Amino acid sequence: MPSGKTIRLSPPAPFQLKSVIHSHGWWRLAPFSLDEGSGMLSRVDALSDGTIVRYTVCEEGGTLLLQVEEGLSAGQREEIQRNVARILNWELALAPFYAYLADFPEYAWVAPRALGRKMKCPTVWEDAVKTLLTTNTTWAMTIQMVQRVAELGRSAGGRQAFPTPQQLYGMGEEALSAAVRAGYRNAYLYELAARITKGELDLEAWLADGTDDADQDADQTLYRRLRSLKGFGDYAVSSLMRIYGRFGYLSIDTVARACYKALYPAAAELDAKALDATIRERYASHGHWQALVQWLDVMRAFEEGLVG
Repeated sequence: MPSGKTIRLSPPAPFQLKSVIHSHGWWRLAPFSLDEGSGMLSRVDALSDGTIVRYTVCEEGGTLLLQVEEGLSAGQREEIQRNVARILNWELALAPFYAYLADFPEYAWVAPRALGRKMKCPTVWEDAVKTLLTTNTTWAMTIQMVQRVAELGRSAGGRQAFPTPQQLYGMGEEALSAAVRAGYRNAYLYELAARITKGELDLEAWLADGTDDADQDADQTLYRRLRSLKGFGDYAVSSLMRIYGRFGYLSIDTVARACYKALYPAAAELDAKALDATIRERYASHGHWQALVQWLDVMRAFEEGLVG
């Protein structure tokens, strides 16, 4: 562990840090970083009082440890702990999902690994920006675009925090576009920042609605709200919903199609329209959990080396 103050955390059981980190690719995107050898996840944040801090989380001997800098106040440490709880998605209750999967022996591998939680960012804003920058592009380009966005945030002592919507809006659209170089996404990013800054959007409130129950009506309401945002099509909306524990809508993209065909070879003969219909039909039977079950299949295809 690096020097500083160590805090023992108590995540909800069952919990495995590795399972959350590798639930999707956010750990590759600034201002996160991961030491893959030790499994230590690092993050830079600007706290509510403006202090820019770096902290790390790791799991040692089954214990989750948070390392923070010396000299922080109790309130600052508590804020960091709240950020960590959110990043590691502690609010998502997995017991109902595991009980549901008990009737599907092909998913018996899920519960022992405490799979199901997807890593988040400390704000919906950051999750939304990163989701937007995954659309219609390669993963390598996403990493580069997010890095350029992250470099626009406030820095101190060589540490760079993710920018707020107010910071990006304050740059003006032309300067923001020149800095981020995200193609057509520049306009969508700027509009998102502008609407949040002006109080026209409250993404935090949207994603907080109904996250503690399997309410299909809540899923539909959230889907319609997110779908109204420019740049957020079906893929982006369902991806963002899945991060926040709303699993009622599938995310069907190039990766999902490739993974499905790898796992279920008979689908390889289908044309694009028939393939998408088959995917929807297969997972629809899982109701509110359908997007999570689909994502577990995507993870399995990658882990088994069936897709590159």
